Amino acid sequence: MLKVIGYLVATGEVIIGASLAIPTASYFSLIIAIIFLISFFIITLKAINITRKSSMKIKCNCFGGLQAEFFNKFSIVKILIYFLLVFYLLTYPDELNNYSSLLDIITSIMASVGVIILYSMVQNIIYFYERQR
Repeated sequence: MLKVIGYLVATGEVIIGASLAIPTASYFSLIIAIIFLISFFIITLKAINITRKSSMKIKCNCFGGLQAEFFNKFSIVKILIYFLLVFYLLTYPDELNNYSSLLDIITSIMASVGVIILYSMVQNIIYFYERQR
């Protein structure tokens, strides 16, 4: 059952991200993104509470299985940054659909993929150095 929920959440995230490029669906997808972020925030707080009470570490699975990341205070910071980004897009919706050509869309997608890869590399380097201690 948990695997099904995991697949549904991942699929929902992709659908939300893709629908941000559609002007008529972008407002609705931002509202759904807020609902996702609220649920992620609650789950993160519960996971951090569990790790404080026990010595168990709980994997975050942020970005799928790209890196071994565990719930911690930085997880809360990331969620709050995403909240700020979503509220910015809700406040300034013209910034969202500001693509003038297909090249702009492809450039945005490639930049997003680059940020995810860079984030993953940094997390893996941190994980590597922590294991070396």
